[in-house]
Amino acid sequence: MIQLLSPRTVIVILSGVVLSGSFGLNWLVDIANQNPQSPAEHWRSVGLITSGIVGLCFWSPFWRLMWRTPVLGRYLERKFAPDLNGFWLVKIQSNFPTLKALTEDAASKRAADPKKSLEPSTHVFVGCLRQGWLDSGLELYGHDESVLDTSDTVLFEFRKSDVKHKCSIFWIYKQKNKTVGALDVGVFEGSAMMSIDHSGQISGTTWNNRNWMKGMNTAGPITMTKIESSPLFGELSPEKCAERAKALLAPHNARHDRPSEPKPSA
Repeated sequence: MIQLLSPRTVIVILSGVVLSGSFGLNWLVDIANQNPQSPAEHWRSVGLITSGIVGLCFWSPFWRLMWRTPVLGRYLERKFAPDLNGFWLVKIQSNFPTLKALTEDAASKRAADPKKSLEPSTHVFVGCLRQGWLDSGLELYGHDESVLDTSDTVLFEFRKSDVKHKCSIFWIYKQKNKTVGALDVGVFEGSAMMSIDHSGQISGTTWNNRNWMKGMNTAGPITMTKIESSPLFGELSPEKCAERAKALLAPHNARHDRPSEPKPSA
C-alpha cells in the first residue's frame, strides 16, 4: 500500500514523528531531572524513537489494530484502503462460450455471426489476500474438479482512484492448469483492474493471454466478496491457507464450473 502515500504525506508523517519524538524526549529528560543531553545524543535518541515508531506502523498486527479503532479506522479506510487481509469468494465471468461458438462456426465453414453473444460462464474460487505496506498478493484456490492447479501473484498494487475515497487494485498473475484441452494451454498470464467498493467488496474486470495465438484469450467481470478475515497475529502457512480456502469453498462446490470447458483466468 506504500504507493498510496504521496511524497508530501511521507515527509509530513516523518516530520511529525521526529518533532513529537524530540519534544517528548526533552520532556522526559526534564521530568527525570537528568543532565541535559548533548545535541548528538539527543538526535541519536530521536532517530531511534523515529525508527521504532515507523517500524511498528509497518508491523501488520499493529496497523490492523489501528484500522479497527472506531473513529480512526474509518478515516484510515477513506484515506488509504480497508483492511482486506483474509479469504474472499471470487466469481469470474468469462466470454468463453461466445468465443467457442464463433470458433465452431468457423471450423464448420458456416458464416460466423460477429454479433453472436452467449451468456458468460461463471467460475467460483476462494482467494487468500495478503495485504501489507510493502508487499501484497492474492492466490486463488479451486475445488477438486477445477482445472486450476496454482495461481501465483506477479504484481499486486494499490493505486489511488479517480473517484474520491476509492482505491484501485492492479493484479497480474501466472496460472498453471491441471489438465490441458485441445483449445487450451497449460500455463498463461492474466491481469485484473479492480476497485474497492467497500471493506467487503471488490469488483472489476479481468483478462488474460490464454491461448491468444488462436484467439481464445478470455475476459470478463470479476467480483470478490470477503468471507473471513485472516488472524490478527501469526501468518498462515501456504499449506494452512490452502486447507482453509478449500474448506470455505466447499459450500459453493462445483455448481458454477463446467469441467468440460477450459476455465477462464484465475
